[in-house]
Amino acid sequence: MVHKPQDTKHGYSQAVSYSIRNYLIFEGLAGVLPEVLYPHEAFPPLPITKEREAEFWSELEPEAAGMEAYMKYMNRAAYEIGARIVRNYLKNQNKTILEAHRLFDEELYWKSG
Repeated sequence: MVHKPQDTKHGYSQAVSYSIRNYLIFEGLAGVLPEVLYPHEAFPPLPITKEREAEFWSELEPEAAGMEAYMKYMNRAAYEIGARIVRNYLKNQNKTILEAHRLFDEELYWKSG
């Protein structure tokens, strides 16, 4: 909310329209945080085939923005793909989930590998 507030009512700064790329990171961080803080095998990641992931990326408009875009693209697969982006970033950049929460979305997205 500090880096990219979606609403001005919290007083951080002017509201910014989130793109799907931002939503993937936002939801990915939200999904990975409890995994890291409270690991539990009862809640495994959602299995997504390579084909399903390829289909997701081929249909996606990553620059689409706003709640309408969120409703169109952010399905169960998107939540898991966002979590995969964050997990990959943590692993590839040797960062903690708490450090990742302080970074800009672009860093997490483009340097996730």
